[in-house]
Amino acid sequence: MSGDRPSEKRYSNANVRRKISNSQPAEECLGQPFSGTSRHELRAPNGQMLQLLSAAREMQMPLRRLPKDLLMKQPRVGILDGMHGATGGAQLVAAYIATAFSLRCRVEYIHDGTTGSLKSLRQSFGLSLAGVTERVLDRLPSFADPDLGSIRRELTGEASELSAGYDLFIYSGFRVPPFCRARHGLVYCHFPFEQKLSVQARDLPGWQRHTALGRQLRALAYYPLWKYRFRGYDRVLANSDFTASWIKRRWGINADVVFPPVITTIAERPKRNLIVSVGRFTGDVKHCKRQLEQISAFRELNACMPATGSWTLRLMGFSDCKDSGAYVNALRGAAQDLPVEIVEGASHAQVIESLAEARIYWHTMGLGLDEAIHPERAEHFGIATVEAMRAGCVPVVIASGGQREIVQHRESGYLCSDLNGMVQATQSLIQNPDELAAMSKHTRERGFEFSPERFCQELSQITNRFFPTAKISL
Repeated sequence: MSGDRPSEKRYSNANVRRKISNSQPAEECLGQPFSGTSRHELRAPNGQMLQLLSAAREMQMPLRRLPKDLLMKQPRVGILDGMHGATGGAQLVAAYIATAFSLRCRVEYIHDGTTGSLKSLRQSFGLSLAGVTERVLDRLPSFADPDLGSIRRELTGEASELSAGYDLFIYSGFRVPPFCRARHGLVYCHFPFEQKLSVQARDLPGWQRHTALGRQLRALAYYPLWKYRFRGYDRVLANSDFTASWIKRRWGINADVVFPPVITTIAERPKRNLIVSVGRFTGDVKHCKRQLEQISAFRELNACMPATGSWTLRLMGFSDCKDSGAYVNALRGAAQDLPVEIVEGASHAQVIESLAEARIYWHTMGLGLDEAIHPERAEHFGIATVEAMRAGCVPVVIASGGQREIVQHRESGYLCSDLNGMVQATQSLIQNPDELAAMSKHTRERGFEFSPERFCQELSQITNRFFPTAKISL
């Protein structure tokens, strides 16, 4: 009928985004006419604008129907990896944060090249990091030198430019964060290795030459600078209650706890008599995972239970520290006559595969540690422990730091005070297969509570309070 109107074609925002991600090269859509709006009305960055035009042309969609949030200028987010020289849980968290913001923001991953490029993060953690770019620094400046001249240089030198120009600057690391010049700032602290600068100043040359009153006045001079440093950050996050408590003690800052994300899907595989331990190979007392002690405990386990000859201990981890080679040689020497496997440079996929087939997981960082004196040597959270739990691998670990927040003693694993306790708990599990199977089920259920979805939800709830411009998701 003449009065009938042609049916209107309906468009899905999800389809638009899918087309954008898979659109033809931007150069091919140049010069193509579009109806519905002027190109000058688009406020997206040039590359994104061209992708939008290409996607709209493929779908024969008038630009006025494109989702408004895709046409708006995307906020810039800079994520500084404050670690140096090693790849681990801190990089996993930074990679997940980058992934979470990348859908609605232009994300830049900032690092000094020693902790790995985006390519190495993809390989290590199995994340695509699509749309994330990287900014490689010549060197990572120090942000915690208590010398007042150094603080002045930090405020005016190259370090002051790290956060400039971003709508949101995120620092992920273990140390004092830099001054933030972005519109908004966020700190994700894995543990505060460094004290307040007023405390560090006590180690400066000549500090003791001042009178008690002089030292007190100089310490007070740091107070406004410390307050100014954190004034640029809207929130400070911690990876565990353990870390949050030490942020309060060392920095005088209240931190919100957001547990790190841990992969949620691990395919079930037939279990075998395998004990797995995951951790960097180093003898450095500050970072050592105590694998030598694990070999000693495994030897004791074999002596107590000759039948355990059918069990294997597999040690897996990165060998990216200066002393890694020497430490691995020491491990091989100690395990020469035992069924012990040492896997260096294991990929994330290899680790997950081993955890999926293992029955028990060992972790010994924090062994024999007085946390009141050296809390930084404890396990601040324990991502590998959660990954093991997700695989139904029962954790038998030292009750140290954040491990106490992960493992529910005798429900989803064992928290032990020493090696002897670990040997006894492992022996009990081996001798009682039904107990081991039941605990494996509870362990897997507990592991679900540390998912990337939960991490994203909690991160979104916090950032939306001061940075509602960009919704984040995985």
